Amino acid sequence: MTDYQYVECTSTAIQGLTSFIKVYLGHQRKEIEECIAKAIDFIESIQLPDGSWYGLWGVCFTYGTWFGIKGLVATGRTFQNCYSIRRACDFLLSKQLDNGGWGESYLSSQNKVYTNLEGNKAHIVHTAWAILALIEAGQAERDPIFHNRRSSEYSTRTV
Repeated sequence: MTDYQYVECTSTAIQGLTSFIKVYLGHQRKEIEECIAKAIDFIESIQLPDGSWYGLWGVCFTYGTWFGIKGLVATGRTFQNCYSIRRACDFLLSKQLDNGGWGESYLSSQNKVYTNLEGNKAHIVHTAWAILALIEAGQAERDPIFHNRRSSEYSTRTV
């Protein structure tokens, strides 16, 4: 059996390890920090040229990008000090639909190219992933009304 490295698993491991070292300050700190550094290098190395990450456990680029951002942010990286986060935010914002939401087709996974849902429809889950990623990246501090413009309109209409 072959198991592959995923942005989702790597990001989650980083989040867990950063939480662990906050609670157990001296326990194998050097080894954990080395592991986290390698994991960050991996996450940054697999970021795609458009700023996204390919997610394998969910559909697809929106989901992977959410995890890429979460892993980077867990280590103190921010929009201001991390080019990868800036590129990821640009990617997500470029995929926001005119109706304010996000909607990515399963065809993205199959074809490995971002594909909107048929008819450019938004999906509440994809919208949530994108908004959570942008909030995690600090988009609300840079542009306090970003989520009030279109995405919150979509979210309130959908619920």
